[in-house]
Amino acid sequence: MNIVLMCALISIMFFGGWSASLDDSAQSVVAQAAQDAKAQPATVVTVQGYSDPVGAPDDNIAVSRARAQTVADTLVRDGVPQARIKIVAHGSVPFVFDSQESRRVVISLDTP
Repeated sequence: MNIVLMCALISIMFFGGWSASLDDSAQSVVAQAAQDAKAQPATVVTVQGYSDPVGAPDDNIAVSRARAQTVADTLVRDGVPQARIKIVAHGSVPFVFDSQESRRVVISLDTP
């Protein structure tokens, strides 16, 4: 039996150092992601938080989790059921550009 996982990347948003706050641009991105998620009710919304390599690993996990939680809370406020949201905190995982772009949250829609 083959299992295929379908994933559609919705958006990536970036954060300032140690920040978990959404600016106006990021709030617009999350609002669009919420609309997309509501239009595809059979999907799981995965919210993945990341940090840059500055700081202790436990602190990086904590800020990654706080960023992902902020985005998840905003998705819920925008009408996505909490039960459909999966939060993952990665901590410091390199990104393809520089450490500023490492401070990010990625939202994807995953087909179970």
